[in-house]
Amino acid sequence: MPRIDYGAIWLADLNPGRGGEPGKTRLVLVVQSQTLLDAGHPLTLIVPLTINLIDDAEPLRLQLEEEMNAVLDIQRLVPAWQSLQSVAAVSHIDSAMKYAQTTALLNSLLDVVRDDAQHPLYSLVAVVGDLIEAYEIEHEPLNNQ
Repeated sequence: MPRIDYGAIWLADLNPGRGGEPGKTRLVLVVQSQTLLDAGHPLTLIVPLTINLIDDAEPLRLQLEEEMNAVLDIQRLVPAWQSLQSVAAVSHIDSAMKYAQTTALLNSLLDVVRDDAQHPLYSLVAVVGDLIEAYEIEHEPLNNQ
């Protein structure tokens, strides 16, 4: 089993959902003390991460302070992100054209991944779906008719 460290970001399967939390695969930040992690404690304290920022959502959603961002290995993250962007443009959706492109990407991913939770791209399906959902919430509110 790989080593889990304080401050590391992991992809975690949070199924089944509990309470108001959706059960899905998400990026999580490990906040458990390194002492407990090294001791092999059976539970690991994590915080799910999201790109969906909501104003005045504290204490349910907190934006990371600059000091917390230092935990990320930015030197390794930037080239990894650029590599992903060169293959599949996964980013914030800010236009109808970008929405159409991202929806096409999701459909292509679903054609390959389907509902196979063991597929290596399964979590990418969840991330792309979250981007689409965030855009739809902001730009296409449901009509209560």
